[in-house]
Amino acid sequence: MPSGPGINVDDGRGRGRLPLMLYFHGGGYVLFRAAFEPFHNTCTALAATIPSVVASVDYRLAPEHRLPAAFEDAADAVRTVCSYATGSPGCRPLFLMGSHASASIAFHVALAGWTRAWSYVS
Repeated sequence: MPSGPGINVDDGRGRGRLPLMLYFHGGGYVLFRAAFEPFHNTCTALAATIPSVVASVDYRLAPEHRLPAAFEDAADAVRTVCSYATGSPGCRPLFLMGSHASASIAFHVALAGWTRAWSYVS
């Protein structure tokens, strides 16, 4: 997780810090990594199109790591981001996104965050 000046990315228009989007890659819980070119290109296109910082999150893959390992890794990523956000003024909005099967990861982590009152998850 980056720290210091890199975490305070401004939108360039004086409106404050950019929102952060955590992206969970597809692959049916068994294939690919965050750096896989099609998923990386999706994140690059998102960051270029909408004013936000996009971070692609890796998670443990099956069959070596059975579910709910992927969900636990995603929840850890959100908790880490939230722990940084609570320690800095002017918290940025946090959005979760997943493609293919990992849309369920984003959904379940957001639902878990909502039920645990993580105020940074949108």
